[in-house]
Amino acid sequence: MNEIFFAPIMEDAEITRLCNSVGQGQSPCAVFGVSDSQKAHLASAVSSGRPILFITWSNERAERAAEDMETYLGRETAVLPALETIPGVRTGSRQSSMERAGVINRLLEGVDILSAGIDALLYNFMPVSAWRASAIKLDHSVRISPALLRSRCLKMGYEETEAVEEPGQISIRGGIADIFPAGWENPLRIEFFDDEIDSLRLLDAASQRSVKRLDSAVIAPAGELYLQDLKKGAGMLRAQLAAYEKKARRNNPEGADEAQDLFGPAADALDSGSPVFDGDLFPYFYSDYTSILEFLPQNVLVILDEPRRIRERADNAAMEYSEIFKEQLIKGRVLPLHSEYMRPYDQLLAKLKEKTLISVQSITAACRDISPQAVFTLSARSMQSFQNSPSLLAKELTGLRINKFRTLICAGGENKARRLVNELESLNVYAQFTADLSLKPAPGEIFVLPCRVSRGFEYTEARMSLISEGDIFSASRSRRSIRRAKRRDGANIADVMELKTGDYVVHDNYGIGIYKGITKIKTDGVYRDYITIAYQGTDKLYVPAEQLKLVQKYMGGEDAAPKINKLGSKEWAGTKARAKKAIRDMTDELIALYSKRESVQGYAFSPDTPFQRNFEDDFPFTETPDQLRAIDEIKHDMESNRVMDRLLCGDVGYGKTEVAMRAAFKAVMDGKQVAFLSPTTILAQQHYNTMAARMLPYGVRLDVLSRFRSPKERKQVLAGLAEGNIDIVSGTHALLAKDIKFKDLGLLIVDEEQRFGVAHKEKIKQLKSSIDVLTLTATPIPRTLHMSLVGVRDMSVIDSPPEERYPVQTYVAEYSRTMIRDAIMRELGRGGQVYFVYNRIQGIETFAQSLKELVPEARIGIGHGQMAEGELEKVMLEFYDGAFDVLLCTAIIENGLDIPRVNTIIVYDADKFGLSQLYQLKGRVGRSNRIAYAYFTFRPGSVLTETAEKRLNALREFTDMGSGFKIALRDLEIRGAGNMLGGEQHGHIAQIGYELYCRLVKEAVSEGTEQLEKRPETVVEIKADAYISEDYIRSEAQKVNAYKRIAAIEEEADREDILEELIDRYGDPPQCVINLINIAYMRALASRAGITHITQRPDAIIMRFDASSGVDFERLTCALALLGKRASISAGDKLAVIFRTLGMDTETAITEIVKFLKNASGEEENKQKDKTK
Repeated sequence: MNEIFFAPIMEDAEITRLCNSVGQGQSPCAVFGVSDSQKAHLASAVSSGRPILFITWSNERAERAAEDMETYLGRETAVLPALETIPGVRTGSRQSSMERAGVINRLLEGVDILSAGIDALLYNFMPVSAWRASAIKLDHSVRISPALLRSRCLKMGYEETEAVEEPGQISIRGGIADIFPAGWENPLRIEFFDDEIDSLRLLDAASQRSVKRLDSAVIAPAGELYLQDLKKGAGMLRAQLAAYEKKARRNNPEGADEAQDLFGPAADALDSGSPVFDGDLFPYFYSDYTSILEFLPQNVLVILDEPRRIRERADNAAMEYSEIFKEQLIKGRVLPLHSEYMRPYDQLLAKLKEKTLISVQSITAACRDISPQAVFTLSARSMQSFQNSPSLLAKELTGLRINKFRTLICAGGENKARRLVNELESLNVYAQFTADLSLKPAPGEIFVLPCRVSRGFEYTEARMSLISEGDIFSASRSRRSIRRAKRRDGANIADVMELKTGDYVVHDNYGIGIYKGITKIKTDGVYRDYITIAYQGTDKLYVPAEQLKLVQKYMGGEDAAPKINKLGSKEWAGTKARAKKAIRDMTDELIALYSKRESVQGYAFSPDTPFQRNFEDDFPFTETPDQLRAIDEIKHDMESNRVMDRLLCGDVGYGKTEVAMRAAFKAVMDGKQVAFLSPTTILAQQHYNTMAARMLPYGVRLDVLSRFRSPKERKQVLAGLAEGNIDIVSGTHALLAKDIKFKDLGLLIVDEEQRFGVAHKEKIKQLKSSIDVLTLTATPIPRTLHMSLVGVRDMSVIDSPPEERYPVQTYVAEYSRTMIRDAIMRELGRGGQVYFVYNRIQGIETFAQSLKELVPEARIGIGHGQMAEGELEKVMLEFYDGAFDVLLCTAIIENGLDIPRVNTIIVYDADKFGLSQLYQLKGRVGRSNRIAYAYFTFRPGSVLTETAEKRLNALREFTDMGSGFKIALRDLEIRGAGNMLGGEQHGHIAQIGYELYCRLVKEAVSEGTEQLEKRPETVVEIKADAYISEDYIRSEAQKVNAYKRIAAIEEEADREDILEELIDRYGDPPQCVINLINIAYMRALASRAGITHITQRPDAIIMRFDASSGVDFERLTCALALLGKRASISAGDKLAVIFRTLGMDTETAITEIVKFLKNASGEEENKQKDKTK
């Protein structure tokens, strides 16, 4: 325990009496007069080092309590999240179940302070014995075969995949097993020798490469269900199904059919030994009740935070579950036994009363659930808010010191704490900074601590006061990190562009065709793999696998169905030439603009001031690495004497505004003015509100200019800008009007430039030539395009989301009034708001009336695209300000506001939307650290098209950034490329495919900046088996990916890297794979040496040089010496080197030629130079 937090109250008589009662086992106890922010502190104080189970009525409160107890006690805490499940609705996402499993595992490993909302505790748990029995302990002494490991993991809820990318996945490849255990940040790779464990290594999920060796590991369940006895579960399920069918067949045949379709195959699968994971099936495997208490030590102290509120929430949850259950039972989507998964609150309460239990309440009121053996009343209050005012704080502290209060200020980080001490000293209040939490404050002392709690409080009788960072600064930096695997970058998607039979592909030279798979062909006695592509008619092209870099998967937009080309026609050449010309024109313009900017002298801003550092310390969240990188890049631009024109890309909610604000603040600190330009009035107002909240305490003068300002107010703003009385103005295109004059404009920030009209863009372009400009965009910019434009466009990309983000819980289901009411009421119950997307303007008023009847408690607003612009903006602004609970709207919210309170979205007729559109809609929620919900509904009885079904399945299956969403994101990126480069370019992307387009952009930029190195394409005809065998890499998608990697080999480091990766992932490669890698390396070296052909004859290998490329004869002579007498030069029409191979096997010949080419190409020389540097 951190003594500094508890010593001041231990002299209080009432608290001493409470501690004694708890120590003597008197239970239950009731404590009244405890403020909300005080409850976690009191629980920590009276625990005396005992384990704690803190139960409250919401997940958010549970999170705050856990954070606070971790600060007070200095011990690790855990939060059990609610189980996000709806009876009979399959989410496809096991995220919440995996997170719960991860918490249970931590409890079993010794974490003994648990905080939970009551919703999290109402479901049955597996017995502790089942949890312990299911865990697989691995070290070098354990004997277990890959097959047995697979079987046990599948029973624990792991899903078999080709590559492990997300928690809960397993992949077995011969003697190598990859597993991503629940709760881990990295996957585990196990290499076997028969049934012995040869090595245990951690992987990087993005690269699939080993990063660290381990001595041991424990694989725990990937969910809350371990299927021990599959036959028993199958038998019970069949019995329930038979009883339901018998009863339903007479009066509910549709329900009987649905139940048979759902549960008949499930029972068959269980019977055959195949695990079936569905939370609803829990009662078929575990019928006895197990509460959360079984996972905590016997002497656990139970705290009930407002037991009446807990009872109310528990009863509501049970009623919601029961109503939906009854509806789903009639439809045949659940069976009667399923209802036993959720247990009555009274059953849990009876177990809780067996422990030492304390109920804490703010007001004195009886609760029927608790009959206290002892009652205690404290004199306490919540801490007031000081609204960023140091003088208000100083006045309060002076009063506390006079009244001999022991005062603690939790100021956040050390810098903030020391700064506060200095600021208070300037106001004649003397406080001490300390990081020693074992101190015991004396009466009248004030300590400032470098730690965080959610809110402050005061024990009046005990004369102890605690003030939090949030009380002083109106926002507190959260430090709790959700324990979840690190997410992979969202924009680098080359690895998911995997080819499947039937996919459209683009060949650089022959155009668009259909991929038909890999074919192994024997020619001249050797085997090679060929990529088969079908073109118009019966034409087929067989592409050697080593030339796979000429083939890419076609991506031209989600709904684009490309035209298949005909082999031998000139159509493709023309299409590609037109695209090339358009790209060259575009890049020439970019290069010219870039060169012009380089030559113009701009204003060089000063380095950061102390105020800048203080301002940045006030940011209430932890910056992501991408944010920090972007901030550094922007500051570097501003401090140089070159005019800045930087594009900042990142999804909504990824922290672009914070980055922009830091740039704006920096400009103001140098006496410059800033204009923040937004495409809509609402966004302009939102940016103003955000900046004002952060900057007003620093004396920054801000204003807003939009259609909502009166003529008189507009006139005042104009005068303020001209006279320099306004530092920052946020506004719409009105800021670009001719009558706007700035006294000294230094920075223009443009939000979503592509949403402005042509005339406005021209005005922005004029401003760019003389002042620093930062452009923000929420459209994802593909990394491939970003890299292609390096050198002609300054870009910063924020790919990583904030850490404290839960994935959106996604439900795909028939529209059900009961479910919709439950979803809306659940969100309203936690003080949130709801988007309801009804994408038809005709009938929206009638639908709104029906929604009002369904949820009379909710205030409903309507918004759609046919409303007058001012009226729509007014509705959106009112929703932003909290005037409505539910916004019934069309898909206009795709590009709407970032409203952290909106954490539920319901989409009606979801089957009518495209995948990327649904992805964007889903992205409107989950912008805060609350769990968000997305309900994609379709009409009961509607027949879904195959495409709609695929889209909805993708949404259900990939809650986080799985490959389904990565492809949707790729579609958004293609739109983003069109937005950034212009509509004409978007058309070319659709015609030639996205990957080829990016490559042509890169080539055009390299030519324009004179960076392009021209090399011949080398044809290699060596008679050696060079392919990836089926028994080495079984998955065709992974095989194609490996071929692509091998085809991209350029230098020795690439060769070693791919070889190392193959050994790491698949074991030692056979000779045919070694040959393939060596030949690819040989081709790259030969191209650099100017060789066009390498041909094998029965007694020699001939290397022919390109006549047009200059040959370095000195280097060539030195290289020839390595081949000895077997080599000679032929100087006919074309220069050639002849290497005689009589009596030499092909593998040795390849090795010798590679050695020669390393010297002839200059690679060896460059390597030696690098060594001497």
